[in-house]
Amino acid sequence: MLCVSLDELLGKETIQPMEILPEGQRKDINKLILRIIVDSEDGDKVRVNLPLAIVKLCIETGMSLPEVNGSKALQNVDLTQVLALVEKGVIGELVRIDSADGDHVVIVVE
Repeated sequence: MLCVSLDELLGKETIQPMEILPEGQRKDINKLILRIIVDSEDGDKVRVNLPLAIVKLCIETGMSLPEVNGSKALQNVDLTQVLALVEKGVIGELVRIDSADGDHVVIVVE
């Protein structure tokens, strides 16, 4: 048994489930990546992969994600809350939304 899923063998993205790491096992924020995946009903696909160090800088300077990548789909993402969760040791899939309109949003920190 190889302990590998069919999705992994076919090259599909795998997303780590959310977990809360104890204080001694928390990872350096400067080494983590914020991934945001948006698939809209209209066919738009947005993939944002940002180092959390840049996210922290955006918060400190007052920037928001739409200013970073121009996507309106990300205008309601609260970077301050995401960073606060990560600072408390939360990593993996933070948010998964499947709207009634057919939009899919996933926010992951890894």
